[in-house]
Amino acid sequence: MKLKRIAGRLIMELERGLSEALGTQREDLEMFKKVLNQQRGDKNKIYSLHKSYTACIAKGKGGIR
Repeated sequence: MKLKRIAGRLIMELERGLSEALGTQREDLEMFKKVLNQQRGDKNKIYSLHKSYTACIAKGKGGIR
């Protein structure tokens, strides 16, 4: 929980301090916020920050997407 709190504070400070300079990185910040806010039972989770197409395959039930 401590790491999650620190990451949330960093994102808030980046948004406040660099609002006009974050033009191209806005998508990345939104993805980081989604990662911080996702819960255990949520659908469409983000499992990898550098490969956004990564999916969880549980119990051998991988499907074609």
